[in-house]
Amino acid sequence: MDGADLTHAQREDGKLDLLRFTALNALSFEVLAGQILILFARKVGASLEDVGLLAALLPFASIIQLGVAPLVGRFGPRKLMLVGWSARTVVAGVLLFVPLVSQHGGSAAATHMLLAVMAGFYLCRAMGMSSWLPLVQEIVPPADRGSYLSRQEWLRQVSIVLIAVVTAVYLVGTPDVVRFLHVMVVGVVAAAWSLWYLWRVPDVGMDSEPLGHDYLHRAMGPLRDPVFRQYLYFSVSLRMVMSAVPPFLVVFLREGLHLPTSGVIAINTVGSLGAIGTLAAWGRWADRVGAKPALAASIVGMAVTLTFWVLAVAHTPGMWFAAGLVSLIFGIFTAGVTVAMSKFELGFIPLKDRTHYVAINVTAVGVGSGVATLLAGRLLHVLAPLDVRWGWGELDRYRMFFLISALLLFVPLMVRRTLPEERARSIRALLRRAFVRRSARVRRLLGQTGTGGDR
Repeated sequence: MDGADLTHAQREDGKLDLLRFTALNALSFEVLAGQILILFARKVGASLEDVGLLAALLPFASIIQLGVAPLVGRFGPRKLMLVGWSARTVVAGVLLFVPLVSQHGGSAAATHMLLAVMAGFYLCRAMGMSSWLPLVQEIVPPADRGSYLSRQEWLRQVSIVLIAVVTAVYLVGTPDVVRFLHVMVVGVVAAAWSLWYLWRVPDVGMDSEPLGHDYLHRAMGPLRDPVFRQYLYFSVSLRMVMSAVPPFLVVFLREGLHLPTSGVIAINTVGSLGAIGTLAAWGRWADRVGAKPALAASIVGMAVTLTFWVLAVAHTPGMWFAAGLVSLIFGIFTAGVTVAMSKFELGFIPLKDRTHYVAINVTAVGVGSGVATLLAGRLLHVLAPLDVRWGWGELDRYRMFFLISALLLFVPLMVRRTLPEERARSIRALLRRAFVRRSARVRRLLGQTGTGGDR
């Protein structure tokens, strides 16, 4: 079956099943690879550089996209995604043995096992992830993508909030490794459950591409596209910052502001609530004015909000309120970047040869994000002696890291200006079009009035 052959009912059912899959997958991913994993890693004795490596494994795994791309065309996106996600779920089950290794082999052995398991987890995920954009392109019509992607992100954030609230309550106090183990069992079960809804998504198929001697030339074709190349500069520079900040924000909340484990989860949950409350608005605005202006507003908002963490000081009366407020604002602007970036991205990936465009995009972003996360861990290690205090404030390695990240966000902001809107729209063009339409309407009304007077 081809995506064009789907009936309206099949498309609607497919979109619903994709949303259900997204919700369960987000729940499991938050437990198995989100902030809970970072807290768990520190619990078993991982260093900041280990945390950087752990966070870098996810984007680095995307390197296999170039090799997986032909399989998408041969087997279809749904089948390949089912294989990748099923393998990912099986590997996730091995995480349940990390506490046992920690108990008998110590923190070093537990950290090594954690890194090895997550490397396998992310590789399996990367194999399936190559199918995600082709699947969405086939099932969701272009006119509906802004609203659909905002709805999808809304469900993802709701799932994150639900599991975060339950986890925060369960991990109140000083939780031991076994309690983290119980939470991870929930993540594995949710991952297995999500496979049912993925299996129900229509199999849209793909045109198989021959693996001839010129395959490599075709696979590298997107890099000869000047507009797509420019988009890659933008995408990689933005994702590098966005991937490096979250894991070390978790560590900062736990060790810089000295929040308890449940407090870290609660503060990050407030950010998810900010995203949930504004995702629909971001989707509608991106559909109305285009993704490019929405990206400008949200990137600037993220940069400014990152600098607010410099003002957060531990053990002050307003610390909890201030941290929650900054997290809320950061979540709002992150939601804008997520929705607008997804819409922008789909506009630069043509239906023809899309598997190659997706593979190049995911690989480039993955390598850049992995390098950025590793460098972030190394930078924080080097900045360890830094601790400048003034009055009630201070500038330590974490706050310096947030300032550097905020400044780096202006690189993709500038590159964005060189790119066309995905529908050749901008705020200026929209205003001009509205003015022209209004002028034409006024002229018609005047013409009708004049005609009526002649009568």
